[in-house]
Amino acid sequence: MYSPMLPIITAVMILSSLPAWAEDGQNYFTETEISYEISQEEQYPGSREERIDSNSGYPNVFSLKSNLLFWCADIPNLGASVSFGKHWSLNFDVLYCPWMIDDNYSLKCAMILPEIRIWPKTNLKGHFLDFHLSVGWYNLRWKDYRYQDVDRPLIGAGIGYGYHLELNKNWGLEFSIGAGYFNTRYNRFYNVKNGAVADTKESSYWGIDRVGISIVYRICDL
Repeated sequence: MYSPMLPIITAVMILSSLPAWAEDGQNYFTETEISYEISQEEQYPGSREERIDSNSGYPNVFSLKSNLLFWCADIPNLGASVSFGKHWSLNFDVLYCPWMIDDNYSLKCAMILPEIRIWPKTNLKGHFLDFHLSVGWYNLRWKDYRYQDVDRPLIGAGIGYGYHLELNKNWGLEFSIGAGYFNTRYNRFYNVKNGAVADTKESSYWGIDRVGISIVYRICDL
């Protein structure tokens, strides 16, 4: 037999049981959070803030730079760098020098210098190691001869070390030195107008292959 009080009684019973359900649910979620925190502490030692930072992503940083030492030698240059992940970055420098000093001396060259870097701490902070390549073309006048690459460009490879000094959020200074191997094949001309080829030679070099003090400007995070 249907009673009009039945829905009211049922509603009262449900409402009276809600606080107990809510308390049980709250206890469940609290225990779950504590258990998650304990597992995080075991996996990532340190404070909560440090663990959050250790799990966050690292932006890809794009920056431009120029080696001041090349400018001291009147060699215009510009480089670009992009990081990927926390510890890696790619660097690409371009040098171009068109100068004709006089009939006996000239420095005409173009070089591209790709480089991959490993940052032990994090990108654009502190020390780094690098592996670099060098590809170049040249036409140099020096005293009695003119030297020009032939058949292929100058090629080289090496390893290096550097340090990035952060000046502020966008600007930094970079100090670097590298050592490696160069090989080039060139024609040697007599250094007179329309001078004939004196001979063709191939030369190799082991030793310091780059030194840099660069100004760096951080453009954006990609």
